Amino acid sequence: SVRCKRTSFTCQRGDVECLTAPISLSYNFLSFPSNIKIPTDLFAMSGPLTSQKQFAWDLKVIDARPLKSGVMAVNRGYFDLKVENSAQAVVSLNYRIQGPQDVELELTMQITDLRSRYTGTAVSKIFLYVTGDSVV
Repeated sequence: SVRCKRTSFTCQRGDVECLTAPISLSYNFLSFPSNIKIPTDLFAMSGPLTSQKQFAWDLKVIDARPLKSGVMAVNRGYFDLKVENSAQAVVSLNYRIQGPQDVELELTMQITDLRSRYTGTAVSKIFLYVTGDSVV
């Protein structure tokens, strides 16, 4: 896992790119065989547990690249996003992924402070490297 945190929250008026930049960005790398036990939890993300914050979660498949002909690319239906409590979500795998295949997911946590109405996001990029059934 590699994490980056935003160091400055000062933006010029009208600078949309600065205003919408994530508070944190993490890169997470997982490797597993295609015959993994299903269902299984792959990744969890959480924010501060407080009544003063509200959370919204989103999971997207950014890219799915089979590395062999005849291997079916995954889609969003392969994954479940379970919100454990408002401040924590878990990405689960619903179906076995044919390998070899590389998959990029993006999990976004939108955080709204209920007092200041400030909204920020934390983004986790999840890279899945799925091997074939037999690993030598």
